[in-house]
Amino acid sequence: AHDISALMEYQNLSLNAAVERVIMGKLLNSGGRGGVIAVDRSGNVCMMMNTTGMFRAFARSDGSNGFAIF
Repeated sequence: AHDISALMEYQNLSLNAAVERVIMGKLLNSGGRGGVIAVDRSGNVCMMMNTTGMFRAFARSDGSNGFAIF
């Protein structure tokens, strides 16, 4: 989460670009597997993983929501 936030703040990356760089780059390159559900200050949601499956969901105050398993 810290790396994602730092990339957004210091390199002005979008949420999706920062998450992709960390999950598909830094985490994989260090031998890690996992994922993240991330939300930026505008309410954009990114649910990315480098595994075959991850239970994930979100709900917004406007009633919109989403979920996925794989």
